[in-house]
Amino acid sequence: MGRTMRANKSQFDVRQIPGGTQDQMLALHRVMDINPPAGGAPAPPVEQMLATAQKGARSLELLFGAYEGDRLVAAVLGLVCEGASALVLLSSELEKPEVYQGTLAALRRLVEASGRRSIGLLEALTAPEAETQGSVLREGGFRLLTRLRYLRRATALVPDTIRDSPDLEWVPFSPAVQPLFERTLELTYAQTHDCPELSGIRSTSDVLAGHRATGVFDPALWWVATRDREPVGVLLLSRLPSHAALEIVYMGVAQPVRGQGVAHALLRRAVDAAGHDSDKELTLAVDERNAPARRLYARWGFAEFGRRDAWIASPGLT
Repeated sequence: MGRTMRANKSQFDVRQIPGGTQDQMLALHRVMDINPPAGGAPAPPVEQMLATAQKGARSLELLFGAYEGDRLVAAVLGLVCEGASALVLLSSELEKPEVYQGTLAALRRLVEASGRRSIGLLEALTAPEAETQGSVLREGGFRLLTRLRYLRRATALVPDTIRDSPDLEWVPFSPAVQPLFERTLELTYAQTHDCPELSGIRSTSDVLAGHRATGVFDPALWWVATRDREPVGVLLLSRLPSHAALEIVYMGVAQPVRGQGVAHALLRRAVDAAGHDSDKELTLAVDERNAPARRLYARWGFAEFGRRDAWIASPGLT
């Protein structure tokens, strides 16, 4: 795996980088592995991140830089999201020892600050071949959760091999039925193969808030499936307008009814919703250890288009 890098200087001045500064612009480009354009204007991805922050959908407060004097050596960002979580961004250019050690110092400060803010979950996604990123994350207090496989399929017809779905009733989301959605989520977590290590790190209401912040939330695309008035499954879809797609943010079946066709009914619902909305694709991410889910998605024609290693830290529990 990755290796520990040593710098000539082990001490850095780690500072929280304020908004509206040149250092903020430089740091954001670094954590996104983008060279700043000539002329001082931000690159489009950085500009979009700043615009999102200005709308209040994300916070850039957890942006930390490691300095030697006034020189910014390295930076890390905890992009704070709803649901007591933050997505951690850091450069993949870590071959220089001072950049590696500066990133590590800033990362440790980020974890400490996240704990004080009661952020329950820090997440980072790295390419499988990015061993040095993995090394600095591990030294900074993260652990490798799993490898995620990203899948997609065109929203065409339901496969001929899929049998008829069981008779279910569908409850769309509204604030009045949020407790039902939370209870159903908890039912689907029992003996799950999908990132079971995440259970209990955050409250179910925080988890639901995190799902709501993914993509473009539309309550008409969230359902609890019931049978005889008892919840048996949940399907949470989100629009991805930039990709003309719907993302399956979460799909789960209550443990007692697994193997009874409920998962097929949920996927049929997702395909119907995507077709109705004229979205061209359904996308999702699945824990590669989740063999039953991978077999299900393969049967429905999903194909892999990417992989990422998922790293987590739980500052609120340490």
